[in-house]
Amino acid sequence: MNLGRIIVPVITPFKGDTSIDYKKFSNLLKETCREDFTDSIIIMATTGEFVSMTFEERKSLIKCAREAVSNKPLIVSTSAVTTGETVKLTKAAEEIGADVALIMQPYYYRPSQEEIYEHFKTIAESTNIPIMIYNLLITGVNISPAITIKLAHYDNIIAVKEIGSNFFQTAQVINGLREENIEEKLQIYAGSAKLSLPLLTQGAIGVVTEGLIGKEVKEIIQNYFQGNVSEATDIYLNNIIPYFGIFEFCDVVPGIKHMLNLQGHEIGIPRAPLKELSEEQKTFVKTKTKELGLLI
Repeated sequence: MNLGRIIVPVITPFKGDTSIDYKKFSNLLKETCREDFTDSIIIMATTGEFVSMTFEERKSLIKCAREAVSNKPLIVSTSAVTTGETVKLTKAAEEIGADVALIMQPYYYRPSQEEIYEHFKTIAESTNIPIMIYNLLITGVNISPAITIKLAHYDNIIAVKEIGSNFFQTAQVINGLREENIEEKLQIYAGSAKLSLPLLTQGAIGVVTEGLIGKEVKEIIQNYFQGNVSEATDIYLNNIIPYFGIFEFCDVVPGIKHMLNLQGHEIGIPRAPLKELSEEQKTFVKTKTKELGLLI
C-alpha cells in the first residue's frame, strides 16, 4: 500500500463538556484531505488523545473518519495497554474499513524486546489489516532494529512511524532489511517533522507531520529528493526547528489545539488531565505562530 510522502495526524475536537464533537471532526478531516500536502490521514494518534477515550468512542471516531475520508488512505491508531485490547480494537478498525492500523509498543509497563515482538506477532496473526509500527520514545522502551526487522517478515506489517531513542535506528533497520533481501518490505517514516530531514538522510521515505507545517515539510521533501539538500536544510532550520521551539514552553497537545483555535477551527481544549494553556502561554504561542507565518 502506498501511503505517500506526507501523513497528517488529525486532532480530536471536543465540545465544552469534553464530549467528542463528531461534526467538527468530520469537517477537519475533509479540510485536511483537501490540502495538497496530505497523502494519508492518521486519527487517534498521540495528538489525537486516544488514551483519554473509551473503546466505544474510538470505534465511533473510526466510523466517522471512514465516512469523511474517501480519497486518502485512513490510518487508525489502535494501540492499547494490553495485547488483547489492541487486537480487539484492531479487528474493529478492520471491520469498519480502516486502511491501516497504527500500533505502538505497549505502554505503562515497560516490556522486554521479546514481549514487544510477541505483542505485534499476536496482532499480526489475529488480523489482516496492514499494520504500521509506531516506535514511540515516550513509552520508555525502544523497539530495537532487530525486532523491527524480525517483524517485517509478517505480510501485514508494512510500515514504521519512527520516534525511537536511537537516532541512527532508521539506517540500522534499512541495513538489516537489505541483508535479508526485504528492503522494500517496510515504508519508514520520520515520526515527527522535527526528525524529517535527519531521517530522510538515513533512508526514510516520508514524514508524519501536523498540518500546521505541512507545506514546509512538503518543500523539504521535494527539495531533498530533487537533490537540493541545501534548500531543504534552510527550510528545516528556518521553519521546523523554530516551530518546535514553541513546545519548550507548553505541552504539545494543548499547544497545537490552541494554534488551531487561533486559526478559527474552534476545536476546544484537551481532556483532563491535560489542561488548557495559561494566558501567558497563549500569548507566547500566538506571537510565535504569527512570527512563523502560521497565523495571519
